[in-house]
Amino acid sequence: MSGVHATARIRAREDGRGGTALPVLESDGPLALRRTRGDAGEARVMLVGAMSGPLGGDRFAVEADVGSGARLRVGSAAATIALPGQVKDEAHYAVRLDVADGGELHWLPEQLISARGSDLYVTTRADLAPGARLVLREEQVLGRVGEEPGRLTSRLVIRVGGRAVLDQELGCGPGPPAAGTGPPSSRDIVPWGRSSS
Repeated sequence: MSGVHATARIRAREDGRGGTALPVLESDGPLALRRTRGDAGEARVMLVGAMSGPLGGDRFAVEADVGSGARLRVGSAAATIALPGQVKDEAHYAVRLDVADGGELHWLPEQLISARGSDLYVTTRADLAPGARLVLREEQVLGRVGEEPGRLTSRLVIRVGGRAVLDQELGCGPGPPAAGTGPPSSRDIVPWGRSSS
């Protein structure tokens, strides 16, 4: 057994009328994407978990590509819970964000919970043009109430104009740390871009 492999894709483009079109909104397996009502000029998408996961051996990915002049806000309907599975392999969850000059992305999912017995490697990679705007939130919860956490390794890479401005990895949970030897820390919001007055 190798687990579930699924990739969901979002492509946002300026629609020529002051709004944002979604020419690609592609769900896959447990990763269901739903367009919701947005504000003027902004498209909104909710990521809905269509089944439990990620479980051991699963390989999930979500890709968002925001073109010049497009505005996209992505959230999730509920927390993501990493659970142990029948397959004892590490699960992987990859988020890939690309934002062009003049594009804007708000990536605001609910928490990721690392349940006891789970083993998850999460990567978030954002590639931004110099004139792109990104608001990114990641919240990680180690264990549910009254239980020990699973193993969680999280890597965040942000590149602007092809140059890495942030590359950090954090390992938490039982067993040897996957990266670094310092105490655990958390990431919440990393804003990038210029505010227009």
